[in-house]
Amino acid sequence: MPPHSPGAVSFVPALDMKRECLSQLAMGSAVHLTLVFREAFWREPGFGGTPGGLKHMLFLFSENPWFPTWWSKLPSTAPVLSSWCAGPRAQQYCGQPAAVLERKAVEALGAILGVAAEQVTGQLLASHVHDWQADPYCRGGYSYVMAGGAEQAQRQLAAAVAGTLFFAGEATDFHGHHATVHGAMASGYRAAAEILNSD
Repeated sequence: MPPHSPGAVSFVPALDMKRECLSQLAMGSAVHLTLVFREAFWREPGFGGTPGGLKHMLFLFSENPWFPTWWSKLPSTAPVLSSWCAGPRAQQYCGQPAAVLERKAVEALGAILGVAAEQVTGQLLASHVHDWQADPYCRGGYSYVMAGGAEQAQRQLAAAVAGTLFFAGEATDFHGHHATVHGAMASGYRAAAEILNSD
């Protein structure tokens, strides 16, 4: 995205000491979608060819090209399923209307569960979509080191500047948890500790 587009952050003077590590990092695309149903129809006895249905289902992994990964809210029994599409697959969704993503998700879930999309739609109450790469304040779902990038890229990005500018965020976690929520949280604690210990 252009430097002056909504959500862009600019530093004056420019942080030239961060250019090298930033050139080794990239943001991955991701779309998160949650479907809320009238009933948890997948838990009905006999569903999926099993006596107890899929009442113990935590995750569904598939080769579906649209939404391959799904999970329930267990141990909560809420009639909700969430899906995640990431990487190059998610790029096909960038900027698409929420209604398009909902339709593709319903079709994908029906195909994975072996039921007609109409059956899924008939149970659907609401859908909630978040297109991370289209979010001007996120611009992607997770960070990663590009091929050939240094293993120290996150550590270099995390390094404070002149004892006055401190960095946090999952892309700055150098303990192996970048691209994760707990990496973001851990980096916040790390940056806070650095501020408290600074002169």
